[in-house]
Amino acid sequence: MFEDKVHGTTIQYPEDWTLKEGIAGIAAFLAPLEDANDTFAENINFIIEDLGGQSVTAADYIEFTKEQLSTGALIQDFELVEEGVDPEGSDAAYLAYSGTSGGQELAWMQTVEIIDGKAYIVTFTATPDSFDKYIDQAGEIADSWTFR
Repeated sequence: MFEDKVHGTTIQYPEDWTLKEGIAGIAAFLAPLEDANDTFAENINFIIEDLGGQSVTAADYIEFTKEQLSTGALIQDFELVEEGVDPEGSDAAYLAYSGTSGGQELAWMQTVEIIDGKAYIVTFTATPDSFDKYIDQAGEIADSWTFR
């Protein structure tokens, strides 16, 4: 289990995944490489962003994210796969997309929930061939995130 006392957050993750701290966000967790030919570790990262008093909904946040991604500055060949909002009424939304980053074709699933002026963002990144293999495990890690 990962615990960040500064942000009052915990995250459960599998023993064979690697914790990376000190990068953008709270923490990232990398799946083990499958073999010597595997060049990309599927990963999930967690970010808490203070919205500075701005009145932003999760749908607004996703729309802004799409605009940033479509510029090609971060991801080339950005393609929106799916997006949606939480039908249960919480201020949450998600975005699935694909593209190329660092010369690697990748697929992403990003969720955001707005709570008390902060955006809680989870992003899962995988190669297109491995996305379905790891999405359930990434979902379990994401669902384990507790924060105050």
